[in-house]
Amino acid sequence: MNCLLSILNGHLPFTLYLDSVGTVLCAMAGGYLPGIVVGVLTNLILSVKDPSTMYFACINAMLAVTITFLTRRRIFDSIKKTLLAIPVIALFTNTFSIILTWALNVDQGSSDATKSVIVSFLEDYRNEFCTGYITELLDKGLTIVLVLLIVYIIRSFRPDYFGSIEDVISDNPKNGNRDHPGTRSFSLRTRMVLLLSIGFLVLAGSLLTTGIILYRNVIIDEHIRPAEGITDLIRKKLDPDRITDYLEHGHDAEGYDETEKELYLLRDSYPDIQYLYVYRILEDGCHVVFDLDTEELEGDTPGTLVDFDPSFKPYLDRFFAGKTIEPMISDDSFGYLLTVYRPLYDRNGDCQCYVAVDLSMVLLSRYIINFVAKFISVFICFYLFFLAIVLSLTEKKLVRPINTMAQVTAGFAYNNEDARRLNVEKIRELDIRTGDEIENLYNAFLKTTEDGMGYVEKLRKAQAEVQDMMKQVAAMDEIAYKDPLTGMKNRAAYEETVRRLEGKLNDRDTRFVFVMIDINFLKKVNDTYGHEFGDIYLINAAKLISSYFGPDVAYRLGGDEFVLLFEGEDVLSAEEKLRSFGDRMSAMQSDDSLEPWEKISAAVGTVVYEPGGFASMEEVLKEADRRMYENKLAMKAARTD
Repeated sequence: MNCLLSILNGHLPFTLYLDSVGTVLCAMAGGYLPGIVVGVLTNLILSVKDPSTMYFACINAMLAVTITFLTRRRIFDSIKKTLLAIPVIALFTNTFSIILTWALNVDQGSSDATKSVIVSFLEDYRNEFCTGYITELLDKGLTIVLVLLIVYIIRSFRPDYFGSIEDVISDNPKNGNRDHPGTRSFSLRTRMVLLLSIGFLVLAGSLLTTGIILYRNVIIDEHIRPAEGITDLIRKKLDPDRITDYLEHGHDAEGYDETEKELYLLRDSYPDIQYLYVYRILEDGCHVVFDLDTEELEGDTPGTLVDFDPSFKPYLDRFFAGKTIEPMISDDSFGYLLTVYRPLYDRNGDCQCYVAVDLSMVLLSRYIINFVAKFISVFICFYLFFLAIVLSLTEKKLVRPINTMAQVTAGFAYNNEDARRLNVEKIRELDIRTGDEIENLYNAFLKTTEDGMGYVEKLRKAQAEVQDMMKQVAAMDEIAYKDPLTGMKNRAAYEETVRRLEGKLNDRDTRFVFVMIDINFLKKVNDTYGHEFGDIYLINAAKLISSYFGPDVAYRLGGDEFVLLFEGEDVLSAEEKLRSFGDRMSAMQSDDSLEPWEKISAAVGTVVYEPGGFASMEEVLKEADRRMYENKLAMKAARTD
């Protein structure tokens, strides 16, 4: 598609490239790698006709990267965002195209070697930038609209044709395009890009530096050889024995003008030569023998004394000795120059003068810029292509499987056996087959999940068993601390409470009420009505006690003995409750509707404990028992047998 549209463009009455429609389409639908491949192959095919087209493949590759980047962020889903993106894309491609075009043709630009490369660029391409941007804006706008139209038409007839496009452009965690929520933003993909970029940049920098040095040396050598050839020709044209005459008489000297004309012819035959001159170099300076005029600078007259240039200082001893001078590079008021000096000797071997040729290094800089531009354009293609392959493999073989497992595990439920079984099925359905360590990780993860879910089920059963055992233990504790006849707390519970209070007797804030209750007439009921009714009598007494004081403070010690222990806030209401309890028992004695085993009567002995009042709980018990017995005597309910 790119090649056909490019050929069609040559027959249009106006300028449009249209050679990136296929690149944009593949980048939108397939991602980085397909877009880069199509873009690079397009330029390689077109380079058969125009070799320079090959170097513009990097722009198509970068265009593919840009389109994929914008597509993944759904820029082209919005008309407004699309209209904003097109000028930016056009500016990007036009800027790179202008710079690359200038760099590839810099050695064919302005013939004035004294101009800097920046001046050359501004003069040659400042007007083309504006016209080129308008063309790029129309071209890229039409290209993107055409691609979006193609996608729309294909989807209208074949909705499933781009079935995978959502996976390509979406930022779904399942596809590895976004880090899992809660994880660090510096993803494995970003690390991979950063690592590869640093590696490629280091490699490219090393290769480019080495290439520039080698290329520069080659170009310098290629310039030195013709310069040395010219100086050799000039030396053949010059008569060493007449140099002194030329210095003293100049143009009036015999043969001077004819020799100068030959020097002009030789210089003009080599366009790279900037300056040509002949100096006799003595300790007082440079004595001009010949100095050819240029368009910008008029040469010095014969016999003129020229001060030494700073670049001469390292070589002065060799100049004074008339020795051969290595080619030198200088950057002074005359420009950035490569200078070749060749000595002219007379028949006695004495140096009469030096023949010098200056070649502009600006041209060399342009050659290097041209070389660097070609290197960078090729490097960008290889870098983006290799990076896209690595990222594609990393995405498929590493990032996507790991993120998929992470997403599935994030949705695990553990509330019942079916949910746990479904968790294992979700992992098994992933069926990751990468043939490497990731597949091994997946298999280990699957096994761990299966084992873990089995452990969870076993743990659930174990917890259920533990709960049953705890219930049984609680039931046993309840039996151990409960009186079987009345259901009240028994002597064991009472003794445990007494031990607890024993340890708190010396505390300042320890206060409690100890009440001893002894049921009256139990023996009489047993003897008269039988032990069965005696038990009913005790049960009724326990119910009455619990109804007034609650089950938490009441204990049955055995037989007809009960104890009440009031602590905390219950101490404040103990006296009122005991009074009401006594009134109720008195009312029951006068109620003729009640059976004898329903008429509860009891003697009560109460001790209010204050800090320091008793040395031990045994003393408290004895005092309460004593007061209870006094109450029993007062009630005339004491046993006489």
